[in-house]
Amino acid sequence: MTDKSAEQVAIESGRVECLGVTFDSEDARRQHFMARLREKLNDPEFRKIPGFPVTTDEDILRLSDPPYFTACPNPFLEEFVRHHARPFDPAEVYRREPFAVDVSVGKTDPLYKAHAYHTKVPHLAMVPSILHYTRPGDIVLDGFAGSGMTGVAAQWCESAPRSYRQRIEQEWKQEGRPAPEWGARRVVLNDLGPAATFIAANYNLPFDVRAFTRKAQRILDDVERELGWMYETLHTDWKTKARINYTVWSQVFSCPECSGEVVFLDEALDEESKRVRDEFPCPSCGATLSKDNLEPAFETTVDPATEQPWKRVRFRPSLIQYTVGKKQHEKAPDNRDLAVLDRVVKLPSPAEVPRDRFPIEQMYHGSRLAPKGFSHVHHMFLPRAAQALGSLWRKAATEPDTRLRNILLFFVEQAIWGMSVLALYTPTHYSQVNQYLTGVYYVASQIVDVSPWYILAGKLSRLSSAFARPVSVPGTAAVTTGTCAALAMPDISVDYVFTDPPFGANIFYADLNFLVEAWHRVRTDAAPEAIVDQPKKKGLHEYQELMTQCFTEYCRVLKPGRWMTVVFHNSSNAVWNAIQEAMLAGGFVVAEQRAWDKHEQTLELRALLDQNFLAYPGTGPIPEPLWTWMQKSSSIRPTMKDQTPETANAQLRNEVKDRWYVPDPNRATDLEKIRERALLKDFDTYRQAPQKKLRSFRLEAVRTGFRAAWATRDYATILAVADKMPEEVLQEDPQLLMWYDQALARSGAVGGTV
Repeated sequence: MTDKSAEQVAIESGRVECLGVTFDSEDARRQHFMARLREKLNDPEFRKIPGFPVTTDEDILRLSDPPYFTACPNPFLEEFVRHHARPFDPAEVYRREPFAVDVSVGKTDPLYKAHAYHTKVPHLAMVPSILHYTRPGDIVLDGFAGSGMTGVAAQWCESAPRSYRQRIEQEWKQEGRPAPEWGARRVVLNDLGPAATFIAANYNLPFDVRAFTRKAQRILDDVERELGWMYETLHTDWKTKARINYTVWSQVFSCPECSGEVVFLDEALDEESKRVRDEFPCPSCGATLSKDNLEPAFETTVDPATEQPWKRVRFRPSLIQYTVGKKQHEKAPDNRDLAVLDRVVKLPSPAEVPRDRFPIEQMYHGSRLAPKGFSHVHHMFLPRAAQALGSLWRKAATEPDTRLRNILLFFVEQAIWGMSVLALYTPTHYSQVNQYLTGVYYVASQIVDVSPWYILAGKLSRLSSAFARPVSVPGTAAVTTGTCAALAMPDISVDYVFTDPPFGANIFYADLNFLVEAWHRVRTDAAPEAIVDQPKKKGLHEYQELMTQCFTEYCRVLKPGRWMTVVFHNSSNAVWNAIQEAMLAGGFVVAEQRAWDKHEQTLELRALLDQNFLAYPGTGPIPEPLWTWMQKSSSIRPTMKDQTPETANAQLRNEVKDRWYVPDPNRATDLEKIRERALLKDFDTYRQAPQKKLRSFRLEAVRTGFRAAWATRDYATILAVADKMPEEVLQEDPQLLMWYDQALARSGAVGGTV
């Protein structure tokens, strides 16, 4: 008996073509490439590729679905690209104007919300950009793919509903743009984190939605039959059995005055407002307490996995929320509830629950976990949650069909954070599903222990609905796990790059993925991770070097004259400067783009033009885009006889003086103008900086600014910025020192003193 629908069985039993080879079925395709992947894993040199995950061969094979997804560097990537890519043709005319991406679009879309990740750009925000820069069949690359929304966007160009297409076409028509070319783009998705590429693969590879829905519901039903007794309570009438939705556990403290026990939630929560009070009385001595003056109480127990002593902060069940019929109720745990919890504690720890130790010493957030006694993955789950998650994982992981197994794990893994001690109780919220702080390991003083049905039943319904209509186009996506700095792709083979790279110390991806990756038994190699992370000895300089390697790789595979869109999420000038330096060093020219929310001040048109285009000054050769426009102008064309862009007379030059044009990335003079403009913009921030001393700056920007100020005899600006710089920098740079000395002398002469 199979869980697959009749349609899916027919599809998979039919002949399929993959990378130019025809197979009798999907299973035959999978077996062929799985054997090739196994052979590749036997090569010791293969494992030496930077960013290779920390895992075993068997765990890689279990998770992978080659050639479209491998939980390691994808050895079939070059085949995929060579088979699908159009060779670069220097004679092909390719011109695109810069296109701004509004990343606020689509954040409520059900598909975007189908699986959470630390940071995501909605696919609906990317679709217009991909339509603008590419045509059907082009290769799109995202080397920091995260959850794979770039892939969803690339395939959405084919699978988008008619209503969406009509809306985009109407908007573009109103803006004077040519109609978009609909059709799927091929996409390569890479990420260093196996947790990320697993999500990306499940977003981008087709699966049988009806079979998934049936199997996932069966798993929930089986877990209820097996463990339902753990989540059963009696209503306050002491007769009616009820299903527990969640149990709230409160941290236990001791009073600094009498050393009496203080159950934080019982004493600090205001029942009417459902908010924690700033001050509350000690239940033993009546002293006025606040959370700041409480001492955490600890307990020492036997670690269920290691059987060693385990000291951790104490938690006590404080409140149970349950359902009778269609009504929800709350009560304090009674003796029967406590007896059930005691029974659960005595059960053996499930083998599926990981026992990996967190790399506390190398984690930015390690100091939040260790003092409370949470040092291993299994410490993050209360006994009942560990039993439930272990059972869910076991049932999903034993599904024999690779594609169905992965989408089931995609479903179950979404309960890992929400069923851990990281889930905090938020009584002012309607739901207690996934109420954890994002981007940090934080165990609150009141945590919520949810039932598997409370957290997953609604998720199953939403997933089935989100994927009900076809999203993925078979054979269009390739997912690879490794560093962006070492992509196994041919030179000049990519048509467009969309990327949302890590920015400084914004998010520590490898650390945050550790919890989920431990369940998959495939972990990130954090060595090439491009972040600022002091515990790992990575500062801004190391971050810039790592990003330079990645942008250099982007430049290697991107076809000449094609575009890359970089999404930036950091307000730090130092990080943005490092990114720009990395892009320039990698071989790119920055044509700055910006999207803003409604509450932000709108940019003036002049500012936008300055940021994105060049203006012809009226001297020198006329740029090619302006010359082409002049040839199409009925009023100017008659005067262009026997003229060329290089020999154009003064009259023609005046016709286009101060007109804007799109920079040509293949033209050295345009590149230099863009580069100088970006450097002068940085210099202006140094000039306006309120602090007396600059902590970070780009020497190249200072040199460019000094040169421009000297040309306009703005000696005061040179002196003002020089005063903000360390003296040794001026002394060690001959150019800066020359301009500074000359400005000092000239400003003295202008002021009438010698």
